[in-house]
Amino acid sequence: MKKMTEAGVPAEHLPSMWQIKNQRPSLTAEHTYSTDCLEQLRKFVSAPPECIRIYGDHVVCSESEICIPFSCPSTHDILQDSGLMSFLLDFTYKTNREGLLLGCIGADGMLPNDKGLPSVRMIPIFFVLSNAENEPAHTVLLRLFFEHAETWNMKLEDAFLDCRCLQAAMKWCSAEGRKLYLHRCLQHVKTNIREESARCDAVTGQARLKNRELLSVILDFVQFSATLPSDCQFHTFWSSVMSRMSAASAPTDFNEPRMAAYLRDHILDGTGPQCQASWVSGLGSVPLGFTTYTANAIESSHFGIKYLMDGSGAHLDVAEAMVQVGHAVQSRVSRGFYSNLVHRLE
Repeated sequence: MKKMTEAGVPAEHLPSMWQIKNQRPSLTAEHTYSTDCLEQLRKFVSAPPECIRIYGDHVVCSESEICIPFSCPSTHDILQDSGLMSFLLDFTYKTNREGLLLGCIGADGMLPNDKGLPSVRMIPIFFVLSNAENEPAHTVLLRLFFEHAETWNMKLEDAFLDCRCLQAAMKWCSAEGRKLYLHRCLQHVKTNIREESARCDAVTGQARLKNRELLSVILDFVQFSATLPSDCQFHTFWSSVMSRMSAASAPTDFNEPRMAAYLRDHILDGTGPQCQASWVSGLGSVPLGFTTYTANAIESSHFGIKYLMDGSGAHLDVAEAMVQVGHAVQSRVSRGFYSNLVHRLE
C-alpha cells in the first residue's frame, strides 16, 4: 500500500485491506521425471525409428527439463523450391502421459479451390516435446527451421503466431538479426482480451473491466478494425475508442481507465506516430490471400495429427507419442495432403 501511494496511485484506485490480506503468491511445484522415464527416452533418442529424425545436439533429458526436437523426413522434400514464404509456430498438449507439450513449426500456403475461396494449410516440419513452452523450446524450433529453410531455397518473410510465440520470435529475430513480418493471431487476441478483462488490475487490485457488458463491444471493435483497409483509418478509429474508454466526462464515455491501459499496453502498438497492431489484415498488412486468422491452420494441423494418433494421447509414453506423430504426418504425406500449396494464387 505504501509503495502504491508513493507511486502516485489515486486513493480511489487503492485496493481495500481485505484484498491485500487475501492476496497470496501462487506456488508452483517443480515437476521431476523418473529415472525409468529418462532412461527409456535416452535409449529411444539414440536409436529412433525411420519415420522420425531426432536432433541429438539439441536434446535435453534431465530430471527437471526435457526438450526433444524431431522431424518427419518425409515432409522435407515437399519444401524444396516450394516458393512458400510464411510459417506458423504453436504448441499443443494432451499428446503423452508425461504431460509434455508438443511444439510444431512449419510452412503454410494456400490450397487453390475451383469451387470457392482457397484454404490455408500448414506443413508441419519440426516438432519438439518439451516440459514447458519456454525460450529453449521456441529457440530450437526457430533455429532448426531457418537453418533447413536456406537449404530448401525458402525466403521466409511472414510468420503468424499467438502472443507467446510472437514474443519469442521477436526476441529471437532481434538476437539473430533477422527481419520478418510478425503477425499476431486475431483469434488469440480476442481470447486474451476476454481472459484479461475478467482479472484484477495488478496495481489497484480492482476489476480491470468494471462493466462486463462492454466486453462484447470491445471484441466487436477489434474484429471490425482488423479489416480496415488503411493505417489512417485504424488510427482514427482507435484514437476515438481509447479517448472514450479512458474518460468519464460525457454520457457516451466508458469510464474504463484500467481496461484502456491494458489495451494500450498489450493489444495496440503506440510506439509510432500512428496507432497500429500486429493483428490487422488491411491492405498491405498481410500477404494477399492471408489474414491474421491464418494461425488457426496450425490448430487444424494439431487436431488432424492427434486424430490420426492411435489411442488417447494421455496414455502414450513419450517415445510412442513421437512415433505416432511421425506415422500420422507420413500418412498425410503419402495421401498428398500437403501437395499443391502455393504462396500466391495466379
